[in-house]
Order: sequence, then structure tokens, then C-alpha cells
Amino acid sequence: SRIAFAWAAIESIAAGSSRPLRLVLWLDDPSLTRLPRSIERLERRGLEVRHVPPGLGVHTKWRPHALSERVHALPMVTSDDDQLYPHGWLAELLLTAAEHPATVVAHRAHEISAEGDRVGSYLSWSPVAHTRPSYAAFGTSVSGQLLPPRLVDALRDRGEGFLERAPHQDDVWLHATAVATGFRTVQVRAQSANYPFVPGTQTGGLYIANVFGDGNDRAIAACL
Repeated sequence: SRIAFAWAAIESIAAGSSRPLRLVLWLDDPSLTRLPRSIERLERRGLEVRHVPPGLGVHTKWRPHALSERVHALPMVTSDDDQLYPHGWLAELLLTAAEHPATVVAHRAHEISAEGDRVGSYLSWSPVAHTRPSYAAFGTSVSGQLLPPRLVDALRDRGEGFLERAPHQDDVWLHATAVATGFRTVQVRAQSANYPFVPGTQTGGLYIANVFGDGNDRAIAACL
């Protein structure tokens, strides 16, 4: 159902002060044989629409791209289809990445807490309030994050264990892979960024099940 609104998120990225070299919309719904005119118009302006087989769920945003190159030369920036991104969104990710190479860069991150010798429950994590690279900073793709090329290669090579361990929690798998391969995460600013949702997109989604159910905590236990 979100295909009717996806143009808004894409337009907000295209209107930014920095534009991506490629902007790809990944679709995993075989029923989408006819795209809205809003998407067709964006294709004529350079948007790439890629259809992939269903089954990856939320991991569709990164997995097909990770598989697309034998060696990635450029970073990958993830974004959601239900957010409106500000003018400097991509520019700030790129600037921070230049200051902190070989680091995951996020506009929004949580500080992972500890309960004894275990990772604390997701609801106990607080927003990151600094700009220091850290393994304990957990980036969230909803506000956008940049992954260095070598991490994209590592994600490709790690396989599809996420389908069992974190089927609905892409950020958990991305962070676990980053930590396992030596990549810290840094937040762009000392305050986490929360951007407005595209109107009409929040009638469903995984947020309730992941955050207030035990979805995130089960995935965290399996991955981290």
C-alpha cells in the first residue's frame, strides 16, 4: 500500500543539497506490475526501480544491493519509504563519513545498555547524546545511515542468517555485522534526529511488534 506514497520520501532525497549517485527503490511485491505515475515520472528523472523476489522483507533495502557487486567501491546509504528527509540529510552523512572513515554514520542512534553481563532490553536503551564513534551506538535506518563499502562487502559475505535470527529487524543485523567486523557507529549530531513521517503511511508496520512486543529483544539476543 505504501507504493502510493513512496514518491514523497524519494522527492525529499532528490531535493537535498547533495544528491546520491544512484537512487534505488527496491520492490519485493510481484503484484506491483503497474507502478503509479508518480514513480514512473521519477524513473524518467533517474530513479532506479528494481524488482526482487519476495522473502527478504525489511532486508530488501540492503541485501540485493550488497549482492550486486563483487567489491563495493562506494558506501551504501539506507533510507525508508515513509520519511521526509531534510535538505542537508545526505550532505551531513557524507561530511561525517569523511571525518570518520571506516565508520557507520547515522542520524539517529540508541545507546545500548547492559544488564549484568547481558545486553539490556531494547526499551531501556537511550538516545545517543554524543558524536563519538562507539560499538554501543546502534544506528537506525529510519532516519538514514551510511555503511562503508567494506561493511557492505561483509554483509554480502555473511549470508542470510538474518532470515532466522532477525527476520523483521534489519537494523539489528546491520549493527551486529558491523560490530563483528570492527566497525563502530557515530551519530551525525549530539542529538538523535527524528524526521516527519509521510502522511498516510503509519496505518500498519512493524514498529509496535518490534518495540513493544518482544520482536527486537528476541533478535538482539540472537544476534548481539
